Amino acid sequence: MNPGVESHGKRHPRNRLLDWAYCHKFTSWFVLITTILNLLALAANSFQAGSSVSTLLIDSLTLIVIMAGIGYVIDRAIFALKSRNTRSSKVHSDHVPDEYRQQYQAACSLQAKYNKALKSQSSELKRLARERRTLSSTKGKFITVSGGVTLHERWIKTPQGQGPIFGVRAEVEDHTGVSQRLTATRMLTLGIFALAAPKSSGYGSAYVKIEGPKFSGVASFPNGTMRASQKALALAARINNAARWAEEHEDNRMKTIASIARTMSAIQQGSPELFEMRKELISVVSSLPEELKSEFPEVGDFGA
Repeated sequence: MNPGVESHGKRHPRNRLLDWAYCHKFTSWFVLITTILNLLALAANSFQAGSSVSTLLIDSLTLIVIMAGIGYVIDRAIFALKSRNTRSSKVHSDHVPDEYRQQYQAACSLQAKYNKALKSQSSELKRLARERRTLSSTKGKFITVSGGVTLHERWIKTPQGQGPIFGVRAEVEDHTGVSQRLTATRMLTLGIFALAAPKSSGYGSAYVKIEGPKFSGVASFPNGTMRASQKALALAARINNAARWAEEHEDNRMKTIASIARTMSAIQQGSPELFEMRKELISVVSSLPEELKSEFPEVGDFGA
């Protein structure tokens, strides 16, 4: 039988439920989402009733304290449940006959060690899966939103179009470039009298022209201040840097995805250490009498 996850992953339903309950993340998310929803409802009701800001703050703080207390109680209950169902070589052995006590304690110790190894393996698989999803996604990680443009590691979206960032280049058109072109035009039109002609003052809008193999777009910053030019320059630099980085690392990204797939496959097949640990646990449990074997239902799932 395959010693990997697929072969010994069929655990007893009760234990699968406990494993899920032991994951404290669901408790945190439940309390957080419930608190946010209640705060929004409280704020809406306060505005409708015309309550003061101080009253709203006091009610909000009270609600947060109550939800934090509920979260703490749930967390302690899960911890107690886990402690109750976690075997230890130092507890729950009073009912074991003396001639089997040493074997029973060894089985408990091996069971805890094996479960820890399984948990570590599962965590590593989840981490690798997240990394592979990120690397395999079309867009990649989010970078920024500015001037109507949304930029990701491997994707860019503009008000006029969107597409892969490979081959994309960005160029800034700010008040300085526009002013220089206007000055040249004035000189050609008015000659020496252009120096005496009135000039506009202040800063105009800034733009970032985005050109790609499959689309074009424009980011606009109509602030009319020097900060508009700074934002445009920063966005253009980020776009150009992201495009260069994506192009330079594309081959390495594909190699990394393939490497992660091989690593996950190897983990799912099971390590030799985990296989030997499982064999040792089965061997120890098999030497116990039937009434004690029933306390290790996972071993029966292994199909020794």
